[in-house]
Amino acid sequence: MARTFGFNTAHRVGLLLFREVLPMASARAVDRAADPALTQRPAPGLRSIVQQGGVSNAQYLYPTVRWRLDEALELRAGYLLAATTAEWVDPFRTAQAGGYAVGPAGVPTGVALLGQELLGAVHSTWPVLGGELALVVEGSVLFPGPTLRALGMDTSWLARAGLSIRR
Repeated sequence: MARTFGFNTAHRVGLLLFREVLPMASARAVDRAADPALTQRPAPGLRSIVQQGGVSNAQYLYPTVRWRLDEALELRAGYLLAATTAEWVDPFRTAQAGGYAVGPAGVPTGVALLGQELLGAVHSTWPVLGGELALVVEGSVLFPGPTLRALGMDTSWLARAGLSIRR
């Protein structure tokens, strides 16, 4: 039975959990595991376990609703519920535990809830100067699960906007 897998990193789910939080958490663990005070020479390929923003070793539910109010305006709303498919292992804490697989808090995690994310977006386009003016406003609130809370993470949010002209 395969318990670990990864999607193509271009496969995007949500705004915060898979794109921002999990890549930072895995990079932090790798940096700590590569510390010369812990080991004389870091394991080859250690950097390759840093997540790059794609879905990796997780199962999720991600329903999304889109409302097209007219040709120029679309509203989107989504909900993300994500959990690990296998035990979350922190390389640094595992080395500290003598090689026994443990999570970020130094204890085995088991399959765990990663978190829940609420998302909203507005997409709008207008014809202008023989081209198109596009506005995108997106936002997300992440409610971390127990494993992320053990890292000291609290409810987080992200808001961003973009404006572009296409010809």
